[in-house]
Amino acid sequence: MAEKKAVEFNDNQTKILSYLKAHAGERFTLAQISDAVGFDVKSGTIVKLMKFAGVTKGEPVEIERKTVAKVNTYGVDAD
Repeated sequence: MAEKKAVEFNDNQTKILSYLKAHAGERFTLAQISDAVGFDVKSGTIVKLMKFAGVTKGEPVEIERKTVAKVNTYGVDAD
């Protein structure tokens, strides 16, 4: 049977894991984790930590958010 290879985490993953361990039992959104660790946390990073580091998914929460979008404008040019 093949030996199980140890999983290595990069610096950002380690920072996230340290933050979550320091706040064990609490649940955070990706935005809250991003604010806490100082960089943008993507879902893929959390998935790896869920698979290999014991991070668990909590209940979904509703959030209120405002978005900014760039939109085109239309009109008729003046002569």
